[in-house]
Amino acid sequence: MKFNTFPKLLAFCALVLTSSQALAQSRWPGIVLYSIERNGITGHLVIDPVVRIYKGEFSYPVPTPAEAFDDPNSEQVLGGLFDRFCREEYKHGRKLELYVDGNKCGAAKITQIDSLHSCSPVVSEVRLSYFDSAKLHFSGHGLVIASLAPRRKIPEFFVDTNLEKSLYEYAKKEFVVRGVKKEIAEKTEVTDIRATDLDGDGKPEYLVTYIIIGEEVKRGDYQPNMQYTITLVLEPTQDGFKQLFSHFPDPGIPDETHTYRFADVIDLDGDGICEIVIQKRNYSSWDYILLKKKGEMYEEVYEGAGGGC
Repeated sequence: MKFNTFPKLLAFCALVLTSSQALAQSRWPGIVLYSIERNGITGHLVIDPVVRIYKGEFSYPVPTPAEAFDDPNSEQVLGGLFDRFCREEYKHGRKLELYVDGNKCGAAKITQIDSLHSCSPVVSEVRLSYFDSAKLHFSGHGLVIASLAPRRKIPEFFVDTNLEKSLYEYAKKEFVVRGVKKEIAEKTEVTDIRATDLDGDGKPEYLVTYIIIGEEVKRGDYQPNMQYTITLVLEPTQDGFKQLFSHFPDPGIPDETHTYRFADVIDLDGDGICEIVIQKRNYSSWDYILLKKKGEMYEEVYEGAGGGC
């Protein structure tokens, strides 16, 4: 071995030792919140990490110190942290509490990591009881978490035809306000309506998403359709609705824009007001967004995790 290789060898050994020490921590801080849904390819229920909660702060699920990115061997260091996350958070047989609409309704058990069909390197299949599975299949959404103190029960509210029509007409007007032609706004479709008590006052708020497949546009050799979407959190008033949150992405064809999909709601910090988990869907990838109420409005306080094909 040449003499000038020793400094590199010593540096490498130091890196391995440092990484090993970092990975040898007894326990990572905080808890991880996961989204749960049915995999469109395999049909299995899968969980996907959303956010880590620690001391009231929300961060990327894998604890990653800033200095890790500046390390000359950052790829190996980050890879080691990620491997540890998979090994500890996705331990085979680990049980997680299952919540739907903010209420505990059972438990999920991790079975295996399926990166082949999920397009995300850390999505894991889960097994549920028959009751849990039936409830989740009906609602199409849910959140799971390893350890959470009891929170308030969230009442369920029925969305009747009159309410659905009112929300539909409201959305058409909102599209027009945002510059969509009136004749295009008439094509509005409701993709999701949920009525839930976000603030504990016993009255419902409405989580609603809409989409318009609009006019054809010329693009190369084919003519795709423009896509318009809007996502709203609404509070009913005597005169209609008050917006607590709205998101209207730049219109475009589907592979150039994104949509929001409500994953679920849950009171994470015990203040009696639910946080809202949203899945941001792009053409071939997704992220998660966390909304928290600040004052009278909901604001995006975190975006991250997700995956893509």
